Amino acid sequence: MEEVKNYLEKIEISPLKYEDIEDIVEMLKNPEVCRYLFFAPAPEEVYRGYFEPIAAQMEGELKEGRKPSNMVFILREISSGNFIGQFGVMAVPMIEGVYEIGYQLMEEYWGRGIGTFACEMALDYIFDTLKGHRAEANCYSTNRGSKKVLEKCGFAYEGELRGYYRVGEEFIGRSNYGLLRTDRD
Repeated sequence: MEEVKNYLEKIEISPLKYEDIEDIVEMLKNPEVCRYLFFAPAPEEVYRGYFEPIAAQMEGELKEGRKPSNMVFILREISSGNFIGQFGVMAVPMIEGVYEIGYQLMEEYWGRGIGTFACEMALDYIFDTLKGHRAEANCYSTNRGSKKVLEKCGFAYEGELRGYYRVGEEFIGRSNYGLLRTDRD
């Protein structure tokens, strides 16, 4: 895919480190970024309490030469070092070979194809590095941008859980997507 090659020349992808957590916290202070995140907005301590153990676990596994099954990747502009966002791959507990992906970008990077790039990189990690069987993703049923990214990356829409997320005084559905290794072959 030509678009992916172009982004690989412009965007650095690296494993989450402790010093990256501040950039994630700053990103999650933006109400627009948080609009479609079930875990946000939240106090900064919640974000640190979530990402710090992941960073520690990843660092330990990478030092031991292992491939972390729970991995957060940081995206930065090569030219400036500016933080773009992050994407993650998380093993579904007790189900071998199944992984969930998620991604968040700074608002100023929306609409440029970077979400699709991040999703493709997550899928490469799942299927090529971890040798996974299935990738899953979900989003608010009202999140058109994320749905578009998932569909561009080959995910199949697998249904909606109605009234799943409470947002203010209303309940929003959760759209579920899946992609099998064989779908990419």
